[in-house]
Amino acid sequence: MTITPVSTPEDRVTAETLLRAYGQHLEAEGIDICLTGLEGDIANLSNPDTPLLLAKNDQNETLGCVSVKRCTLDTEVVAEMKRLYVLPEHRASGAGRALVEAVIAWARDQRLAAVVLDTEPKKMVAAGRLYRSLGFRPTERFNSNTVPHAAFLRLDLAP
Repeated sequence: MTITPVSTPEDRVTAETLLRAYGQHLEAEGIDICLTGLEGDIANLSNPDTPLLLAKNDQNETLGCVSVKRCTLDTEVVAEMKRLYVLPEHRASGAGRALVEAVIAWARDQRLAAVVLDTEPKKMVAAGRLYRSLGFRPTERFNSNTVPHAAFLRLDLAP
């Protein structure tokens, strides 16, 4: 499995398709995660400061994606992980874990203080288990997500 940032026109089309599938999946599942900014994320797919990473298997099939952006919380700069999505037929393949680990590695390479994310724990149970297994812990609200049951998680990165 490889994890790479969107870099080619073909990657861009694939990423846009995945992000739209992510939005449709959430809507179909009744998962009320705030999707504001999805169109902006699509427009900025090739921005190296806010990379969207693609997971592909050895046959070059796309398995899923995740986006990450640098943001400032109080006095520290952190990575915010967003839009982790693995295609249904590739779940349990390890792609989700590989994508999250790639975000953590990117944040470490950027010398950021932590990785933060928000999620809907009652409906995204498998994602919550994955985040906890990688050391993410509850934290205070860090963004303007107004979803009533949103959980906010943080993984501190050692200097």
